[in-house]
Amino acid sequence: MSETMALWGVLPAELRLMILEIVADDFTFRSDKKARAGYATVCREWQYFFEPFNFEHLVFDQTRINQFARHVGNGEAERAMRRQTYVKAISFRVKLDNYKCKTCRLEETQIIMGKNRSTFTRAILRLLAILSNWPQIIPSYRKGITLDIGVYSPSDCRHQFRDFHLDEVYPMQEVRDVFADPLWEAYTEHKARRGLATLDDSHHSWSNGQRSYIPLTSRLRLTREMSLSFNLPQFKSSQTLPQVPAVDELVIRRQFYWQIAPDTLRKLLESFTCLVSFRHEGWQRPTMARQQDFVKAYKTLISRGLPVSLRNLHLFQDSNRDLNPSIVPQIVITPNRGLGKTLARASKSLEVLSAAFVVDAIDFFDGFCPLTAPKTLEPPAPWENLHNLILTAKMLHPKMSMRHAHPPLLLAAGHAAAFMPKLVLMQLWNGGEGNACIYQYTWKSESGTATLWLSANSLLKSVRSILDNGSPVYNTWSESLRKTRGLPYGDLKTGADRIQRKPSDIKTCVVAATHSHGGRHVLWHVLHPIS
Repeated sequence: MSETMALWGVLPAELRLMILEIVADDFTFRSDKKARAGYATVCREWQYFFEPFNFEHLVFDQTRINQFARHVGNGEAERAMRRQTYVKAISFRVKLDNYKCKTCRLEETQIIMGKNRSTFTRAILRLLAILSNWPQIIPSYRKGITLDIGVYSPSDCRHQFRDFHLDEVYPMQEVRDVFADPLWEAYTEHKARRGLATLDDSHHSWSNGQRSYIPLTSRLRLTREMSLSFNLPQFKSSQTLPQVPAVDELVIRRQFYWQIAPDTLRKLLESFTCLVSFRHEGWQRPTMARQQDFVKAYKTLISRGLPVSLRNLHLFQDSNRDLNPSIVPQIVITPNRGLGKTLARASKSLEVLSAAFVVDAIDFFDGFCPLTAPKTLEPPAPWENLHNLILTAKMLHPKMSMRHAHPPLLLAAGHAAAFMPKLVLMQLWNGGEGNACIYQYTWKSESGTATLWLSANSLLKSVRSILDNGSPVYNTWSESLRKTRGLPYGDLKTGADRIQRKPSDIKTCVVAATHSHGGRHVLWHVLHPIS
């Protein structure tokens, strides 16, 4: 034993524990992603302390899956089972082959597409085969595993796209990293390392750090849908994946532009037999034809593919001028009407539902709109357990000049709220690039108070009166609250305030979503913190 370790042993146990806790708490992925693993090799005491932290969140790709199997999945029984209890989250990255400059402006050939599908399929099968041997999590004892899947090629950030999020050394791997290290500092380092500030690369359309044009073929390559390849020998007997009861949350984040096809998502959802939460973030397809194909397949996923165990569903479809230069993000995108209606029917058993830009609130509430509601004597099926509902509405964007449409939307939402007896939060919002408009209903059970509030940075004077006591919107919401909460008429509190932030500071829809009451809490429903 070294002199240093001998002195360590002299310290009181309480002091040693305090020191170890400080060391563990000070760790971030950006500072040194391997440092904490080394601490566990110092001595047996340090191993038992640091191993739960080291195995809490595992990040790896298919090239290291055998190490994962050896140390956690299929290793020595006692040690492997102990480490399995430490694992709370797995971020699995399917890494595809590099591609060169001469092909970066071209779509993949059929041969390359087939090779990528084979790589993806073998990686997913191998991971699920390992996890299928893990025991089912008992909810009363501990939460199940969160599985985060992403698909990328290291070349994705080396050609036309130089997106920081696609860099293999992207430092934000855990939620704590987001708050421990300012992202702009890491991005500044990234720009310096890549020489982006003064980049001149005519082949990739870069001039003095500015990109001028991205060919459609490059955009199609980056957002290619990835599907399982069922012609592999592993699928000879059945086109099903191993069942994995240990996973209770599946996350597909927008960090990676490669899309996982809806039919493959459906297979994954079938595999996770105890799934409680599903978060799917993706990108608007670069062409209308690709988007229509996606919507058609997504309808099937939503209507037939959601597990009966699912309670939390978070959907987000983003767009930007790089991938979708023909549209203005979050303004003229019109989600498919049928998809909104499908989601309304499929969400009856959910507790939390957030859907941003993939459906529109007016379509979700179609059965409750005064002008479109079906004339039937049979009441709609209720959302018995829904307590959080967050939806985007195209008509709420200030640049749409559709202020006259606010009352019908709020009336439909108010009628629907009568069939949501446990509702504590409903947010209808839109925003991006200088604007935000948010209507939010909240119920506080401890005080028995209900609030309907508007937050916006424009249109405030012209629309705030629709919430006034005695207005149709106020009366509709009051009647719903009387039915669901027993709240007397007149006790619903309403109001409006102006967002105290310059329009120039609201650069994205994500920033816009933070300006509601309880903004960060709501934002976590809309988008994963790391995204």
